[in-house]
Amino acid sequence: MHVMSIEELRARLEETSQRIGALREEIKNLKEQRSAILEEIKRLRDEKNRLLEKIRELKNKIREISSKRRELIDEYKKLLETKRKLQEDLATLRELMEEKIQVIQSLGKEEKIPVSVLREKIEELEWSLQTRVMSLEEENRVLMKIKRLSELLKRAEELRNRKAEILELRALYSSLRIQLNDTRSKISNLIGQIRDLTSKRDALREELKSTLDRYNQLKNEVVSRREKLKVISNDITEKTAELNAMRNRYNELIKEVEKAKSREAWEKKKREVMEKIDGKRRLTLDELKLLYGSPDEEEEV
Repeated sequence: MHVMSIEELRARLEETSQRIGALREEIKNLKEQRSAILEEIKRLRDEKNRLLEKIRELKNKIREISSKRRELIDEYKKLLETKRKLQEDLATLRELMEEKIQVIQSLGKEEKIPVSVLREKIEELEWSLQTRVMSLEEENRVLMKIKRLSELLKRAEELRNRKAEILELRALYSSLRIQLNDTRSKISNLIGQIRDLTSKRDALREELKSTLDRYNQLKNEVVSRREKLKVISNDITEKTAELNAMRNRYNELIKEVEKAKSREAWEKKKREVMEKIDGKRRLTLDELKLLYGSPDEEEEV
């Protein structure tokens, strides 16, 4: 087994010392990296939590707008149904009025005298029949005239009634037209509101998508930083173990240097004793022990 000299041991000590210094620096750098990564992970988590809160808020806003939009669409559908019914009612009224107008036109051809005048004339003739003495021929003429005037009165009253119906139908028609226009205005207003809500909803959805993308990106970054942190922690553990081993080795080398120094001193003394023997001088008890002993025994003494 080769026994290293003091110079070799000192060289090993220097190498070990340099390695210890290098390990300390490496561990220091790794711990700084670990601290920086931990700080970065905290920053990423804070941003991730902020984005998560924003995501919740965006989803709530989208839910509220979508709910309002559905309500407006339901109202829009009801108004469309109201509009359809009003249009059908107006068409029916228009046909009815056209029929009544045709009847009025046919009756109006025979209307010459107002209803009040016809009644007054009929009353006069009836009064004449009751108060005047007439011949049979004259009485028949009066009766025929009353009959003719009564027929005219009947037609005139029918015409007046139909005109009154026309006026009522026209009033109803105008009322329905007003309702239809009001319904159309409401529909147009609803369409604008629905478009506005749709635009807001779509904008929020785009914002939500970009926020979710950023959130997922941050999650991946956190995972990546944790993996890197794990590698660095393992490196710190390994290098710390190596540093402890180097320190132990350094202490062992110190002891070996001390032993080498003691051995060198022992060998020097032994040479001096050998020179004394060569000079035929008497040896002391300690010198005899040195001559027949070993360096280890010398250290014990």
